[in-house]
Amino acid sequence: MSYQDIASEHDKPERYLDKDYRDGQSTFCLLPEEEVERGCRKLREDIASGVAQTVIGECEKQEKIVGGSCIIHARKM
Repeated sequence: MSYQDIASEHDKPERYLDKDYRDGQSTFCLLPEEEVERGCRKLREDIASGVAQTVIGECEKQEKIVGGSCIIHARKM
C-alpha cells in the first residue's frame, strides 16, 4: 500500500472498520487490539451520526490551504 492508496481512501472511513484493510497499514500493529476495537466502535458511531463526514470536510478545507497532507490530532476517549 502506498501513500497514494491511503490518500485516495481518506474520504471512506468505513474502510478502517475492515480488519483486512487495517492489517495492511503498519500504524495499527502498534496499538493494542482493545484500543483498535474501541476506536472502531467510535468510528461506527461517528459514521452513523454524520460526525465522520464533518471531520472529513474540515480536513479537506485544511488540505486546500496547506497542501496534500492533513494531520488529524486525536485524543484518547
